[in-house]
Amino acid sequence: MFLLIIAIAPSIALIILFYYRDRYEKEPWILLWKCFGLGAFSTVIAVVIERIFLPMVFSPTKTANLLALFVAAFFIVGLSEEFSKYIVLRYYAWGKSDFNEPYDGIIYSVVISLGFATFENIFYVFSSGVKVGIIRALTAIPGHTFFGVIMGYFVGQAHFNRDRRKILLAFGFFGAVIAHGIYNFLLLTRTWIGFGLFVLLLISGWIFLFYATDKLGRISPFKESE
Repeated sequence: MFLLIIAIAPSIALIILFYYRDRYEKEPWILLWKCFGLGAFSTVIAVVIERIFLPMVFSPTKTANLLALFVAAFFIVGLSEEFSKYIVLRYYAWGKSDFNEPYDGIIYSVVISLGFATFENIFYVFSSGVKVGIIRALTAIPGHTFFGVIMGYFVGQAHFNRDRRKILLAFGFFGAVIAHGIYNFLLLTRTWIGFGLFVLLLISGWIFLFYATDKLGRISPFKESE
């Protein structure tokens, strides 16, 4: 039970944070938990893709070079995992009547991402213990949250902007993939420079989180009726 709490608690705390930053028209909890569950289920897509393609890049008998790390970070892990989440956001949450303000893009995207991250986290924590759970609470869970914010920031705007919808959706999807790829690549290099840049990436993620939620909150159509 303790390991389960360690694995789940960071995601629950972040979901509550985003829920309370939704100042004007909060989303129904039942829909948020459905998105969370679908986000967790979407890990199946990513796992299948990664199991097929990662062995083509990494070999147990060889040390991976920077090109192999780059391909794995961006084109296998980053692309497959963000694609898995994007499908749920675009083809499930997008069509809901409760998706009625730009901020909703962020909260649905983040909840889906945290569903994905929590499922991963349960596996890692139960297989590797409390120490890994604490490390991931400070790195992987916020990381998936930041990727979700990037995707949701643009998808939320795309939902209410028909003229620029395609370009905004592309920015959301590929922005999340690139951020995820950078995150993975910096960790995989296992260098002090990589670690320093990784810390800067996490700090930047927190800054963008508050910027994006504030900006989309300010353009809510429900703001005037407050």
